[in-house]
Amino acid sequence: MLNKLLKKEIEKTLNIRIHGPLENKINIFYQELKKWNKVVSLTGNLNEEIFWIKHFCDSLFAKDYLAGSEKVADVGSGAGLPGIPLKLFYPDLDLKIGRVSCRERV
Repeated sequence: MLNKLLKKEIEKTLNIRIHGPLENKINIFYQELKKWNKVVSLTGNLNEEIFWIKHFCDSLFAKDYLAGSEKVADVGSGAGLPGIPLKLFYPDLDLKIGRVSCRERV
């Protein structure tokens, strides 16, 4: 669960409001990411503070360039970043998330 001081700083820095249902969805995403990170190593070291500052906040810096209804592609999104956080804040965003896998043959 996001501590109040960190939450307040994130809200101020990004000019957003994290509340009730939205905060619950973000926490579910964090828990799933944490679970799958152990299996697949999606993000490297992941604790709650790293998630909120490095991954979640970084994902939302793109929000200033979106009105919320554009078509957006998140290509190479193994961990769902930045696509999932953007979709949580902009539910009407037409978002396609994909992971490209290229393997060279020698």
